[in-house]
Amino acid sequence: ITGITFDTFFKETPMISIVATDDETSIVEVGYYVSDTELDVSSIATWTTISSGDSVDLGNVDGNYVVYAYAIDSNNNKTVVSTDGLVLDTVVPVVQRNTSNIINNSVFCGSVMFTVSDLNLSDVYIDNESLIAKNSSYVIYGDDLTHEIKAIDKAGNETIVNVTVYKTHDYDESINSNIALLSGDNRVDAIFCAHTHELINEKITRTDGVQIPVVQN
Repeated sequence: ITGITFDTFFKETPMISIVATDDETSIVEVGYYVSDTELDVSSIATWTTISSGDSVDLGNVDGNYVVYAYAIDSNNNKTVVSTDGLVLDTVVPVVQRNTSNIINNSVFCGSVMFTVSDLNLSDVYIDNESLIAKNSSYVIYGDDLTHEIKAIDKAGNETIVNVTVYKTHDYDESINSNIALLSGDNRVDAIFCAHTHELINEKITRTDGVQIPVVQN
C-alpha cells in the first residue's frame, strides 16, 4: 500500500467502519491500526482486533490519519487495505488586521488591509467575488459601503465578517477655529480631531488668549 495522499478533509471526526466478507469461507479475524502517516504494513507490530462491522475511534484531535485494516479467513488467507489519507480540521480560518481578529460589523476609515490564514485554506471572497486563496494580505478601499469577507478551508470550516469602510475624512482647520471661539461654560481646554488619518500636534489660541492643544493620532 503506497502513494497515500492527505487530501480528504473533515471538520468533524469521520466514522470509519470495517466490514470484512468472504464468498467462499468465513472471516475469522479482523484488525486495524491507526497512523498519522503512510507506513510499510510489515512494520506494524501491534494491531487492534475487532469484529467485522465495528467502527474505529479516531478521537477528536486535529491532524492526519490513515486507517490500516486486515482480515483473515478460515483458510488463513489475509488481506490488508487502508483508507485514503484523512485530515481532521476543526479550526476556522482567521481574518485579522494588524494581528488582531476582525470582529463582525467592524468599521474602518480610509481602507482596511487584512490577512487570512489557515493551514488548509481553500477560498477567500469579498462580496462573493472569489480571490486567490493564500495566507497573505488583501485590501478593501474606502467607499462608504459594507463588505462581506468570507474565508473557507478545505474541510468546510468558514469565517464570515462584515466590515464597513468609510472614505478618508479631511482635516478642517476652520472647525477648530470656531471651537476655539467658544466662551463661558462652552469654552474648551483641548480639541481632539477624529478620523482625519493625519498626525496632528498643534495649538490654537482661545478667545481669552490661552493656547490649547489640537491633537489627532
